[in-house]
Amino acid sequence: MKRVVFLVSVIIPLVLAQSLDQNCLLTLCGQTCYQKPYCCDAKPSELYGPFLISKSYWAAAGRPTLLGDAANRDGAYKACVCDFNCSARTVAAYMEKHRIDCNHDGRVDCTDFLIIQAYGIEQCG
Repeated sequence: MKRVVFLVSVIIPLVLAQSLDQNCLLTLCGQTCYQKPYCCDAKPSELYGPFLISKSYWAAAGRPTLLGDAANRDGAYKACVCDFNCSARTVAAYMEKHRIDCNHDGRVDCTDFLIIQAYGIEQCG
């Protein structure tokens, strides 16, 4: 329950300010991984956390960290992306930096964010 309250009171307003609404954020979340420990076990693809974030994606988002952590610490990437709130901030920062109208409908919205999240900015447009 604490996670839900925190999500609604802190993360969602942050994300809304950046044009991602709660439904879009949760759609971007790798639903099979949400709140399960194996989301942060080693994987061949090296994608971690509920949003399946790579180290290069995290770096492109500005290397966000948990409160009190340092971005240059060896474990900072994995610590952040394996934490739901920090990984949500990572996605919001990445999408803010890469606001691209992938489907050319004249607006940047959740559909564009889904395309970017699934295929990368290189495949957008």
